[in-house]
Amino acid sequence: MSKYLYLLFVVASLTQATAQDFKKQFRQAKDLYEGKQYSAAMAAFKPLTVYDQANPFPEYASYYYALASQQLGYGSVAKDMFLQIKKLYPKWDQMQEVDYWLCKLYFDQGDIFQALKVASAI
Repeated sequence: MSKYLYLLFVVASLTQATAQDFKKQFRQAKDLYEGKQYSAAMAAFKPLTVYDQANPFPEYASYYYALASQQLGYGSVAKDMFLQIKKLYPKWDQMQEVDYWLCKLYFDQGDIFQALKVASAI
């Protein structure tokens, strides 16, 4: 086998392994969230929120990170993460969910104007 083909094989194998690692990490983080272990879920989702070409989960990890933050009463952290999702992934197919939670957070924080502005996009 030529060196080039060998290198290509190694890179392909590593990419597959990395994708499986991301999937495993995401599943573990989601299990923590579903088990209402929100602090642990936030810690587990945090590294998955970073964009990586091999990571298929940054949008979902960011979303669940924000939800876990909200469950712990960290409304500002949740709001910042939802706003980051809107900025980084404006065409994400779950944007209505993000807008829903942003609207709720704005209402909870007494910012009626922003809440209604976001609500009009839903």
